Amino acid sequence: MVLTRCVDESDGTVFPYVPSTVYVAPTGDDRNDGSGWGSAKRTVQAGIELAAIGGGEVWVGAGTYPERVILRSLVWLYGGFQGSETNLQQRNWTANLAILDGGSFGSVVTASHLSSWCAFDGFCPT
Repeated sequence: MVLTRCVDESDGTVFPYVPSTVYVAPTGDDRNDGSGWGSAKRTVQAGIELAAIGGGEVWVGAGTYPERVILRSLVWLYGGFQGSETNLQQRNWTANLAILDGGSFGSVVTASHLSSWCAFDGFCPT
């Protein structure tokens, strides 16, 4: 089963800003600033926390991420990038599998107590 387009309902509101993009890759480092593929964060949660500061997108490169994540309001989480894309339409999440592997312990993605919109898109289960 592939999870895609699991988002909160939207009333069509257009946000008056360009959201930041935080990059995450298996070869990244959480000490990086996440501002590009060459300076990507290592963990998805680190990307989420950075994007949550002002709202934005987290682009997750292909690979397996051994972690559980907590979604935040105004964070759009997109998996399925090769690691060279410059716009969202270039990603191919069916060819570039992004996998969150929480082991055998409970929920891998938590989305509760959100005060606004968020998205979880383009990830594959283990």
